This record gives sequence, C-alpha cells and structure tokens, in this order.
Amino acid sequence: MSLESLTPQELLLGIGASLFCVGAIVLFVLKFFQALSDQYDEIRRLFSVQAAIVALVMAPAFLGGYWYGLFLSILLGRGLFELIEINRSSKDPFVKKLPLTYGLAGVVLISLYTLPLSWHPFVWAICLALVVGFASAACKAPLIMGLVAFFVSIEALLLLGIRDDRFLLVGLVYILLETSDSFAYLFGRSFGTHKVFPKLSAGKTLEGYLGGLASAFLAAFLLNKFVYQMDWFPFIALSACILFSGIAGDLLVSAYKRNLGRKDFAPVTVLHGGILDIYDAFLVGSIVLLLVDFIQNHTP
Repeated sequence: MSLESLTPQELLLGIGASLFCVGAIVLFVLKFFQALSDQYDEIRRLFSVQAAIVALVMAPAFLGGYWYGLFLSILLGRGLFELIEINRSSKDPFVKKLPLTYGLAGVVLISLYTLPLSWHPFVWAICLALVVGFASAACKAPLIMGLVAFFVSIEALLLLGIRDDRFLLVGLVYILLETSDSFAYLFGRSFGTHKVFPKLSAGKTLEGYLGGLASAFLAAFLLNKFVYQMDWFPFIALSACILFSGIAGDLLVSAYKRNLGRKDFAPVTVLHGGILDIYDAFLVGSIVLLLVDFIQNHTP
C-alpha cells in the first residue's frame, strides 16, 4: 500500500499514531538514563495523561456517529459541573451533583442531534435557564457569561462533527493547538525569561510563545504538504487564525478564573486542572474555524 492510496483521514490518523509511537519509544529509552531517573516517573505520568487527553478528542472525531456524540456529552457534562462549581457560593462538597450535569448533557445532546438546527438556540436557552436556576452562585452574571461561551463552543464542535470531513477539521484545530501548547511549555521551561502576562498567567513567557508558534507553523506546513494539500496562503492564514484564537481563548479563560479567585477549575487529573483548563484553546479554536469556514463558503 502506497501513501497515494490512503485518504487524507487515514494519513492524518497515521501521523498521529506514529507520533505517539515515537513518544513511547523515547519514553522507553529515557528509562535507561540515570540523570533523568528522578524525573522519569513524572515524565511517564505526563505522557500517559497527555495520550488520554488527545485520544479523547481524536478517536471520536475519527469514528464519528455515536462516539462523537458521547465525546460531546462528556465534555458538556464535565464542563457544566466545572462552571457551576467555580461559581458556587456554598463551600459544601459539590461532587454529588456531577451525575446531574452528565444527565442534563445527555438530554441536551440527544435533543440537538434529533431537532432541526433552527431549534438549537431554544435547547441551549432552556439548558441555560435550568443551570442558572439550579446553581447557588453568589453572582450569576459570571456563570451566565461562562455558560454562553461554553455552549457556543459545543455547538461549533457539533456542527463540525456532522460533516463528512469532521476528522480533518477537528484534527487540524487540535493538532495545531496541541503542538503550540506543548512546545510553548518546553521552550518556556527551557529558555523562558520574559514574562508576558505575569498577573494573568505567570507561567507564560515570550520565548515559550515564539517557540510554540514556530513549531505549530512547521506542523501546519507538514500537514498541508502531506494531508490537506490546499493553496498555501489560505491554509497558513487559517492556521494563524486558529493558533492566535487558541492563545486568546487560553488568556480569556485565565482571566475568568482569576476574576473568581481561582487558579484552575475542579481538576480531573493530578497533573492538569479541569477539562475546561485542558481544552480551553481547543474550544475557542473550534468556534473560529467554523466562522472562517462559514465566511469562505458564503463569500461570493
């Protein structure tokens, strides 16, 4: 079988799987370096968690159908829980409410998949009213703002997911933003000295941003050459829109949390914050991709 006989979706899946295989091999080799023995367990846990985070997006996007709907249900249910939890006025344990948010998310997603698109705003409005009425937030304005932005991002992912080329679209957003974020972390930790937003996000450095963006644009070049094969200027412009919107989304979510006096949403793993911390840039990037695609397809 030659590369020419593979579909773009199969090529993208193969590239992603190959990268994880390379990562697993590197992780295995690092085990024999004595100098890294103290950090090996942390690196191994980080790689395992990161693999699960990527697989949670890419596998349903490739499979589509019920699997993609299940992914959106998990994302919506956990996101609802985190937004209510960070805005709540009561200090009592909130974890018992988690099944309720997953149940509501399931009902909402079933409604969205079965009803015409013209009914979607009404479904989201009912969901918003239920959540705001249910939550015991001291001030409900931040909760409403967070919910509206989150609902728009879920709707964007749903609209991308019902398309035949969903894996290419979702994969482009996620691969570019994950590449940018991962290499920004590596460059920032290795070379970062100039803080960009010290009060908003103390860990972000100019060196990290530049290294992350350079790596992501290199990834965009390779993806377009071997997978997407679009005209270069539109593809690079689209990639830039996704990348800078992801950075903006990360900063906006940080500002939202700082305004509420929190560093992270309710954590899902020891090494990361909540699911909205993990996928903040991806959620905003998906909205921007859908908008750009809509403009391109409806511009004479």
